[in-house]
Amino acid sequence: MRPLVVCSIALWLAALPAFAQLTQGAVAPSESFSLQDDGTSLGSNPAGMGFVSGLEADFLHNGYYAKWRDDQANALYLTGGTGGLALGLGFDWVRRRGCVEIFCPPGEIAPVSYRRTSAGGAFRLGVLSLGVVHRGFRGLDLSTWDFGAMARPSRWLSLGAAVLDADRPGPLPRRWVLSMALRPWREVLDVAADLRWAECTNVQSVSPSGFPIPSCGFSRKDLIFTGRARVARGLTVLGQVALLDRSRTQGMVGLQIDLDHVGGSYAPVIGPGDPGDAWRIRASTERWPSVRNPLRQAVEMDLKKALSHPRPGPLALLFGTTARDPLSETLAALRRMARDPST
Repeated sequence: MRPLVVCSIALWLAALPAFAQLTQGAVAPSESFSLQDDGTSLGSNPAGMGFVSGLEADFLHNGYYAKWRDDQANALYLTGGTGGLALGLGFDWVRRRGCVEIFCPPGEIAPVSYRRTSAGGAFRLGVLSLGVVHRGFRGLDLSTWDFGAMARPSRWLSLGAAVLDADRPGPLPRRWVLSMALRPWREVLDVAADLRWAECTNVQSVSPSGFPIPSCGFSRKDLIFTGRARVARGLTVLGQVALLDRSRTQGMVGLQIDLDHVGGSYAPVIGPGDPGDAWRIRASTERWPSVRNPLRQAVEMDLKKALSHPRPGPLALLFGTTARDPLSETLAALRRMARDPST
């Protein structure tokens, strides 16, 4: 399920004032744990990296439109894979603020800036992919491990699961994600649902100022519904609705445009509070389905040269050589050009 952490961008922009949220970095628009199978999986479900072929670089940005809200996250993810074994290295630069400095009462959450470094890999055997990522934080006395799994038993079904901040003993609550995605209509539409919750172990019951933080346990779960519709080759409409902590609803609608080796996506976040956005830029050696060039190209073929047999060199006279039939090669090239809509 090509284009298409526990947190989506909606949850990042509405992060709870809990210490566990500090481990979240930047996320791509419209992410789902069962749909991600590209380089951005390094920042969320590491098992998705098992489907990466070739080299890929992704730059992500999450932020607010309002100038006075300087909360933002930027990330650079570098991944490389063979379609079965993949490795990744990523850097997130994050700045979050619980309140504006001049209005922060004593004891409230102070501005937090840090860099998150992620290193991990994934291994895919058939329909099952397993991944692991270690995350270290400069500016915070933290390090965590994330584990993920993804299974695609058929073309129309994808299952994902992950446990984040999994190490024990540790200062953070362990977080769980279960996800399922369906492709009900050929290669045109993907729909997914993600269920997420955090354990109550190692969770502060109150904030530094004494207010309760009821953000853990299965009863405080998050439900996130994601859709991706391919309206044309290389052009995808993104959509997501998040029901967070039984008290907040947020969503996003965006657009993804892909060329052969580069692409980008953008989505504004809709919901209560200050509006924000998320965007992503991709560069990869793997060829993705591309927007078609409206200008058709002409191809000129020299049949005399194409149908002629290559002249043997000196070594061929001594040891012999084999050559493919020029007529078969020419016919195969003509068939490829006939299937190419740009010619």
